[in-house]
Amino acid sequence: MSRAGDRRWRLLLRAGAFVGAAAAAPLASAAAGGPDASEASWISQALLWLIGLILCVLLPLSSFAMLRMIAAGGAGGTLPPRGRLYLDSAVTWAVIAGLCLGAALDPGTGLPLAWLAAPTSPPAGAGLAAAAGIVAALAWWTRDVAGSRTKRAFLRALYRRGSHAVAPRQPRELAWFRAMALVTSTAEEIAYRLVLLALAGAAFGPAAGLLASSIIFGLAHMYQGARGLAYTVLFGVVAGFLTLWTENIWPAIVLHAGWNMAMSGAIYAVYRGRSA
Repeated sequence: MSRAGDRRWRLLLRAGAFVGAAAAAPLASAAAGGPDASEASWISQALLWLIGLILCVLLPLSSFAMLRMIAAGGAGGTLPPRGRLYLDSAVTWAVIAGLCLGAALDPGTGLPLAWLAAPTSPPAGAGLAAAAGIVAALAWWTRDVAGSRTKRAFLRALYRRGSHAVAPRQPRELAWFRAMALVTSTAEEIAYRLVLLALAGAAFGPAAGLLASSIIFGLAHMYQGARGLAYTVLFGVVAGFLTLWTENIWPAIVLHAGWNMAMSGAIYAVYRGRSA
């Protein structure tokens, strides 16, 4: 990338981080100051503010810092070992999901805990079918990545800016990566769809809330580079739409987990055995 292009990229990411920071307070206030705020405990209100700070500020800034570390150290030379990154990510997201569930358990916050119910309604069943169809299509596309130069080139171009540095290279790394991906996909859906989507919808309305929560979801993945950020925002829109349509979080969890499983195998096929 040219020096001018790199400057534009840095400005874009910093602007995105600023937008996320500016959004944290109103998103948290949407629940803490909602019609049921008088019934929410002070602990739940503090949790909402903490969750807003983590999702809207700390995670985007952390992702931006990770991207800069990768750029400064080549293909991840300044990053911790991949196994440690996978473990740290899984533990971090398990803690965030616990905070989110703790806030949702307080009826006074107004968070839609009912979205965690078993997906037995017709819309939820249709959402599960749609998620399974998308995952099946992706699995079919990625089935022959190892033998397709075109697909490998596409994935390298998609991830060349950042997340190639954390891609699994060895069979053991792939196993740990997939275990981490299952944990993080479930936890991210709890955080970004069960909590952030609900808060953003209360603050801005359903459509704008869907877009705002998807952008913040994308900002937390900016270490994947510009293309990765763009498709992550798009993924957030699809997962958020599924959640709003079905009023259930399980279709989005199935979509996210299945997507991660399919893409992890494809990424492994691209970077297998490489030292960097």
